[in-house]
Amino acid sequence: MPRLLTPLMLLSLLAVLCIVLPGEADLNATLASQFKDLRKDWSGKQSSEKVTGSVVAYDLGIEAANGLCRQTLVVRTKKRLKRATAKYVIMRYENDCLKLIPERTLTIIEQWNFTVIRNDKCDQQIADLLYIEQIHPTGTVSRIPRLKRVPGEEGEKISESEKLPCYTLTAFWHDR
Repeated sequence: MPRLLTPLMLLSLLAVLCIVLPGEADLNATLASQFKDLRKDWSGKQSSEKVTGSVVAYDLGIEAANGLCRQTLVVRTKKRLKRATAKYVIMRYENDCLKLIPERTLTIIEQWNFTVIRNDKCDQQIADLLYIEQIHPTGTVSRIPRLKRVPGEEGEKISESEKLPCYTLTAFWHDR
């Protein structure tokens, strides 16, 4: 009795499955886009980068709809990040509201080591981060300062028109 599937038949079947049919164009486009960003590791997650810099501005955290708090830091980088030419970057840190980075830590004017992941969805101009706007029931708009400058870094000139690259902060530490 002959074999149902020979190795040659299996290869032929595999070749047929790999042919692009009109209805499968979207599937192949999706596969191609998965390989577009070479900074992703084998699991599809973006790989982290290490950078050294000092915090020049920060906020104390804003509570998000998911119950976590999001803290924003503006960091003057010492070493350039991959694919970023900016001297300043935005770093976002999200955690339980009680586990945010304490203000006394952020105001230390020293070099910190950061582990970050690029997040181009939150790229912004510094001008968009300076204030939180509130609309009162009367219709008047008030602006509340959002970012605080680190003492001693108040003179730091950051272009308000330049869009700063944004990163998700996963860890930071200080070498002493």
